[in-house]
Amino acid sequence: MAYPSAGGRHDTGREHKKLVQAALSRDVGRATTMLALHFEAITRICMEAGLTELRAPSRAA
Repeated sequence: MAYPSAGGRHDTGREHKKLVQAALSRDVGRATTMLALHFEAITRICMEAGLTELRAPSRAA
């Protein structure tokens, strides 16, 4: 799935696939770098979308 951001579209599915490949190949350096970049990108996308507050999901009674 791709999400819009100020820098273009963010292809989360492709990114997840690369993260899994790095982890399965036991490339710790690449996997940790990619994970950090992923967290930064997703945080930026959420902030650009105005999702700046963390809220617990409401429970249906």
